[in-house]
Amino acid sequence: TVERLYAEALLTPTLTLRLGEFYTPYGLWNVVRRAPLTWASDRPSITEDVSPQHATGVSLLYQTTWQGWSVDATAYGPAQDKLSFRRRDSDELPEDGLMFGGRAAVGHALGPGFAALGLNALGFRPAGWSGWSTVTGADLDVTLPGHYVSGEFTFRLSPDGRLTRQGLYLQDVIPLTPFVPRLHELYGVLRFEQLQHGHGPTG
Repeated sequence: TVERLYAEALLTPTLTLRLGEFYTPYGLWNVVRRAPLTWASDRPSITEDVSPQHATGVSLLYQTTWQGWSVDATAYGPAQDKLSFRRRDSDELPEDGLMFGGRAAVGHALGPGFAALGLNALGFRPAGWSGWSTVTGADLDVTLPGHYVSGEFTFRLSPDGRLTRQGLYLQDVIPLTPFVPRLHELYGVLRFEQLQHGHGPTG
């Protein structure tokens, strides 16, 4: 299984063009599948099956800094068709058809820490669906001495405007080494989750 296969070209010092298959740039968890997000054995429920996990097509990435702020923005589309050598799991949403989306995030230092807030939106229409489903939400990423706090809020609407999924998670990763010096690279994870399923057909 090939999860990602893409080429990148640096168009300007702040603008990058990406072409191929990549993780859908929605939220925090779907893009960064490594520590500290993956310290827990299970990913947050709201990050599963809420939107296609992979996007195949074109993506533009913009990164810059301005007066102490970091600015990141991504736009992607228009093609959405899984590559023939990537096998889709049975619980994943279909990854054929069309998808358009974008994400924008701003961040700033907080004393010895750093905080970033992101906004996400996408619309997708797999082959065979009667219309477009939309997914919107926000994410929070805060790094403080001894803590890494992250969270996401997401809700998805069906093509007829019905709410099909809504939820959030808030997670704090705490290193335990200061409390038990003999335990190196051991962390505690505290997470709150809320998930609500809507009614009516998905597609």
